[in-house]
Amino acid sequence: MSLPLTVYQRMPCRLPLSLGFSKYALEFEGTNHVEVSDDPSLALGTEDFSVAFWLKTSTTSRGFIVDKRTGTYGTGGVGFNVSVKGAAGLGRLEAGIGDGTNYIGDSTLISNTSVTDNLYHYIVVNFARSIGEILCYVDGFFELSVDISHVTGSITNPQNLRIGVRSYNFTNR
Repeated sequence: MSLPLTVYQRMPCRLPLSLGFSKYALEFEGTNHVEVSDDPSLALGTEDFSVAFWLKTSTTSRGFIVDKRTGTYGTGGVGFNVSVKGAAGLGRLEAGIGDGTNYIGDSTLISNTSVTDNLYHYIVVNFARSIGEILCYVDGFFELSVDISHVTGSITNPQNLRIGVRSYNFTNR
């Protein structure tokens, strides 16, 4: 199945094949993002799911990596996100998830390791809803788990999935 995909100001960059990467990736420099149109395959409901990606950044500001939610969690937002905290969070990863009633905020730290060192890092964020935890791995090593056992409702929402920008507005690219 293919999803409708829109790339805004696409900026391909060449990755070093010696590191095991295949030819191309997208480079986000604060003004571009990728948008995946909402689709039934993105209706995550109450299921477990993971977000995995390679990241190389030296940002000192907050940056959203992937976001699919209807608004801020504190005002009834439904969905999930993964982002980099930047200088305020010492370059660590953060995540959020909300079902419209219960949530953990989008600035909840999920890693101890700074990933803003301008080196490639392989990140896996597992939203393990069946056990009530977010599990974060950086470069194959377990980082932190965060309790989400109180977020029991569906996170399905009609918002497009956005990569490189917040989903419900275009701040913190």
